[in-house]
Amino acid sequence: MTSCKLRNLALAAALLAPDCRAAVPPLDTVTLRAGGFVTQFDLMIHRDDDDGSSIDLDSELGLEEHTLIESVGLAWQPWPRHEFGIEYFNQSLAGTRQLGRELVFEDETFPVATTVYSRFALESFEFHYTWWLFANDEWALGPRFGYADYRMNNRVELVLSEQGEPPAVRIAATWEDHMPAPTVGIDFRYVPAPGWRVSANAGWFKAEIGEVSPIVASARAGVGYFFSDELGVWLDYGLSHLDVDIESGGFDGQVEIYEGGLRLGLVWRM
Repeated sequence: MTSCKLRNLALAAALLAPDCRAAVPPLDTVTLRAGGFVTQFDLMIHRDDDDGSSIDLDSELGLEEHTLIESVGLAWQPWPRHEFGIEYFNQSLAGTRQLGRELVFEDETFPVATTVYSRFALESFEFHYTWWLFANDEWALGPRFGYADYRMNNRVELVLSEQGEPPAVRIAATWEDHMPAPTVGIDFRYVPAPGWRVSANAGWFKAEIGEVSPIVASARAGVGYFFSDELGVWLDYGLSHLDVDIESGGFDGQVEIYEGGLRLGLVWRM
């Protein structure tokens, strides 16, 4: 009987005790995120030159589909309901593959049955502004205006001939370019329970910017848990599609990038 009473008292004390989890609001003055994410990546390059060649780097050149990418982001709300943010990430994919067909890349011809080494690097600076049109102690919602600056570098190099020997003549080709990608969308935050925060955003845009005509679509949703008022962890998943027509001196064609990723990291807020 005494044991039963002790258990009841312990249960009552636990129920009446204040929640030790951080009572975070949906919005912060400053938020710093750092972490990494595993991504699935697919890149298609279509050249509008004489041979009209298309290259799927993911399948034809053996680029690894999953990789761990480091990222860092900062969000700042200098005035109530006005948030500015910047995020940076850099990923590099590489692979070796024996060609199943003749490949023409940057005016260089790579014969069928030869083995090539390829590398693709994608660097991105992403900026956003959110006007929190609706905001209270539990949730916030508002339009989001974003801009991403993508810088790409792709290199293909012949490493083995058809007979499996080092080639007599070294063949290598490199292509690099810059792509602007603005978006217009919506941003959402919600606090379902003390210590927890749900976030989601989505955007889309189509435009002509100089010699580049991008179509951009992106969406991301996730959840964060805070151990204290300042420190927590976050997990989210996102998808993005970038379809760009480029007409420049070095490249005339189309680039399509499909990307999906699961991100995990630490967040510091104030």
